[in-house]
Order: sequence, then structure tokens, then C-alpha cells
Amino acid sequence: LMEQYDVPILGIPTWDFGEIQEDWEAVWEQLDDLNLEGKIVALYGMGDQLGYGEWFLDPLGMLHDKLALKGVKFVGYSPTEGYELTSNK
Repeated sequence: LMEQYDVPILGIPTWDFGEIQEDWEAVWEQLDDLNLEGKIVALYGMGDQLGYGEWFLDPLGMLHDKLALKGVKFVGYSPTEGYELTSNK
């Protein structure tokens, strides 16, 4: 389904202790089979950095890395200054 869109905008939440949320987990492996070469993709994440800096937006980084292997072009990067991040995902 994602292949039919010119510019997919994908959102993913931080879940539990930096895990993939169950709706995404159900389709995670299917992402490997998609032809997304050259697609423009925007990602956004949801999470609570206060008290959860160790896992804040880890799934967003995991999704970014997975899609980067597919040859997508990302838009909309935001600075991380001001956030208390303790993980590098």
C-alpha cells in the first residue's frame, strides 16, 4: 500500500522501553519487500522525553534506518538540541 503514494508521511510512537509498537511490529518485516527506491518520505515520532530519554523516539530511528536501506530520500529533519536523549537510535 505504501508504494502507491508519492510522498508517504509515516508516524511511529515510542512504546514500552524503546520497542516497536504492535501495529508497526505486525508489518515490520513486510517493509523489506517494498520497492521504495527514490521515494520522498517524511517521518515523525511521538514519545515522552521527560524521564524516558533512554528510549525517546528509538523506534523512529529504527524506522529511519530500515527505510534508508530501501533508497528513500528523507525530508523534514529537525534539530535535537534541547532534548535529553541518552540513546543514539
